[in-house]
Amino acid sequence: MSGEWQNPLPLQGWFLVTQSRALGCGAVLGIDLPNTPLVVYRTAAGVVRAVAAHCPHMGTHLRNATVEGETLRCPLHHWQWTADAANPPENDIRCLAGYPVQEACDGVWIFNQSAVAENKSPGFPAVPSRKLHFRHGRPVFLRCPWQAVVANAFDLNHFETVHERALLGVPEIEDQGESLEFRYNSQTTGQSFPDRVMRKLSGNRIEVTIRCWHGSVLMIQTKTQQRETFLWLNFLPVDGGTLVKPIYAVTCGGLPGASALRLRNSAWLFQAFLRKDISILDQMKFAPTVSEQEDPYFNAYLRFIKRQAAQIQP
Repeated sequence: MSGEWQNPLPLQGWFLVTQSRALGCGAVLGIDLPNTPLVVYRTAAGVVRAVAAHCPHMGTHLRNATVEGETLRCPLHHWQWTADAANPPENDIRCLAGYPVQEACDGVWIFNQSAVAENKSPGFPAVPSRKLHFRHGRPVFLRCPWQAVVANAFDLNHFETVHERALLGVPEIEDQGESLEFRYNSQTTGQSFPDRVMRKLSGNRIEVTIRCWHGSVLMIQTKTQQRETFLWLNFLPVDGGTLVKPIYAVTCGGLPGASALRLRNSAWLFQAFLRKDISILDQMKFAPTVSEQEDPYFNAYLRFIKRQAAQIQP
């Protein structure tokens, strides 16, 4: 049965497509999500919309369309389209099915299904965005299926051997339907420079909460005696592997420039932690055979991700 994991599972969820500041009013961007080519654009009123990439009239790709007010004009015959189903189109304006869009963490996120329940969300923390300082990291390409990359967050054996962390107490894991939440306390046992810095900053006790949403997003929240940090990892299946897009965040406050300094240090520590996985994951053929007794948390992840894939409509 392990062979079924070696190819990318179907993936449906929220995907980070660009930074908010990179999509100005009137901008149009073509993007390819799993089995879903789309265009995303910002209207004159500043609202971000996402629609299917091809004009229903003749099949023209709308990446070269222009924004006129609140509508999108096809470059071929100048038909005008709106994705605002709440306001029925007038005159010669036609309505395209829109895709759910959210702006969060200084980014534009799209759900790759045109109809999505109201209670679904990217799973961002309750801390308002205005109280967080964000930094988008450089995407990393890994030649392995996306489910293998996400699995690292729930693999306690690898947590101890690769990352040199020891657990404090018993972890907790909760399947919440749309998400899987994993909580544990840990301490650093490694002797590398980033490990020594982390040990000093944390008092060698780190509270970790990991939320996996649908499979496409991991939100990692860490708390120590002095600070709280956040990391978002978005996973996009592409030809030959997985593109991982990180966002780092810390709470604002303190002396002028303090948030920027803490954010830079937090990003450096997260990168040092994640860098250990990159060479190991590259070209991995994911074939898990971990027993329930050996690691119940990892098996909870396998059940969760398999159920998510089975629920996707063809």
